[in-house]
Amino acid sequence: MVKILQGANGVVRVPQGRPGELIWTRTFFNAFIQKCKKAEVPLNPAYIRKHCSSALTVGSDIYGNWGNAMRKNGLRYEEVLTLKHVMPKDKIREAIRLRVKLKKSLLTVDVQKDDHHLWYSGDKQYGQWDRAVVDCGYDYAEIKRTEMEAKRAKRSNVVSDARYASIKEQVRNGIKTRSQAGLPITRWFVERQDNELFKKGKQAYHDDWKAAVKDAGFNYKEALLMDWPDIVLNDELQKMQIELREIDIKNAIAVFKANPDMYIVGITRHRTWKKALIEYGISLGSPSFALPSRFDSNGVEKPISIWQAEVEAARKKLR
Repeated sequence: MVKILQGANGVVRVPQGRPGELIWTRTFFNAFIQKCKKAEVPLNPAYIRKHCSSALTVGSDIYGNWGNAMRKNGLRYEEVLTLKHVMPKDKIREAIRLRVKLKKSLLTVDVQKDDHHLWYSGDKQYGQWDRAVVDCGYDYAEIKRTEMEAKRAKRSNVVSDARYASIKEQVRNGIKTRSQAGLPITRWFVERQDNELFKKGKQAYHDDWKAAVKDAGFNYKEALLMDWPDIVLNDELQKMQIELREIDIKNAIAVFKANPDMYIVGITRHRTWKKALIEYGISLGSPSFALPSRFDSNGVEKPISIWQAEVEAARKKLR
């Protein structure tokens, strides 16, 4: 029996051996890694664990851990954790349509597990995976909603329609109450000032706070511009540049991941992020590290407490 690993530049055939036969010697393992390297088979731990778990076990046993196994075979572990070869866009679209035909999930987390190369290529070519799905003519937000509902149903965690209606009514009333009191109703502020309301909104509206605000009768972009006057936006930008040194303030994608609301306000008022920075007097000459993403691998915003802990951990690494 032979296991076949598909690489960007060929395949690697791994004999499974007979019961009791020792195949994974140090020499065999090293030869396997070199073949994978030549064929451009992904060597990141997640891929090897899924497609050839015995190699991961043996490599870790021989060299102490997978990172050492890669270094001893002339590979930089930092590069092993990503994939160099990127599929062209037409191949990405073809693979996505095939997954739809085969009724396979298009959620980020599932594609990462099933076909890491496809996910990596889509993420690199389009900036993020969901844009690759949209380029094929599919509505990623709708796919995400329906697939998440199906997963919840499978786990018998479906919330009844009556319960959803009750939660939505609570959220609507909460948003209206905040607005009447002159308090912000957009995502960034509500998550910090009334996390309980925010969590209910994400539950009832499938992780979409914007939909909750719209259902309460408000225009989200208008609410953003009201919640983020220039003085507040400028203050937050200064904090991101001075206090949270990990973010490169010039990197629009990094800023969007850290605070999408603030980014949207900036480009709405000033057309581009660079012009917004210039308008607010932000220095463009001092790059720094990027903040941890505000979103998990499924595209869902992380709880603020978890994200702040990741920020603090990143800050400590710089000290």
